Amino acid sequence: MKENPEYLYHYTSVRNLALILKNRKIRLSSLKTVDDVSESSSKDRINFGQYIFVTCWTSIKEESIPFWHMYTPGMQGVRIKMPISMFKKYPIVDIPEYGAVKEGNGYFALPFEKCHLENHTIMPDGPNNFYNIEYTDNEELLNSSMYKENEDGSHSISLGKMGLHKSTHWLFQSEWRLKLIITPGIPLPKDISTNKKSLDKYVSEAAKIIDGKELGFDEYFLDLDDNAFNEMEVTLGPKQKSGDRIIVEALLNEYNSNAKLNESSLKDSIQ
Repeated sequence: MKENPEYLYHYTSVRNLALILKNRKIRLSSLKTVDDVSESSSKDRINFGQYIFVTCWTSIKEESIPFWHMYTPGMQGVRIKMPISMFKKYPIVDIPEYGAVKEGNGYFALPFEKCHLENHTIMPDGPNNFYNIEYTDNEELLNSSMYKENEDGSHSISLGKMGLHKSTHWLFQSEWRLKLIITPGIPLPKDISTNKKSLDKYVSEAAKIIDGKELGFDEYFLDLDDNAFNEMEVTLGPKQKSGDRIIVEALLNEYNSNAKLNESSLKDSIQ
């Protein structure tokens, strides 16, 4: 396993930079919308990829011509540099009415009350749990089964296995990814840890996933940590037009005056 890098990099448009700066949030997108269309597929009949939300970054410090070409319009976008611990973290606190949650020293990636809503459920995860994509040509890893029917008639779905691997065709990306699992709403019963009836109901509600119930959205946003936000660096695209710097400077002056603005090392070297 690779050691976590100190910083990560994300190539995007000036428009998306404006949204990130104004809202102080990063968008996570469903696997069904990412560049590698095979990522949302599995051996199961259900498109489980719709329940996996990711934000994709790279650990490559040097500017990448393929990245500029693929992820910015006409190489006129920006590259954002952020600390890997870029998201806010929320302490795990004792919530007496929910026996499944206990007080501790850990953190969630979002407040617990946002994990269980009427229309969707987010599987709680630690903040800033970026992991390095494993590149492989092993079809069992690239196209495995998430669903298993057990001998007792129950079922299990291992959504945690999705979004971990990509074909070696994408090796150049050196991708680091943060992931959330968001499923159709599964209300969390009171005293779920001690009340078997409530637990059985919860498991029954989870069966909605097997039927491929749609969420109704394909993006989710996480809040950026204030200190990490202030460490942001923005690099202009190599084919920037004369007004690009003015626009980005204005955005930074308005929303993040602490951020550093850089010229591309590839400026004037690409026709």
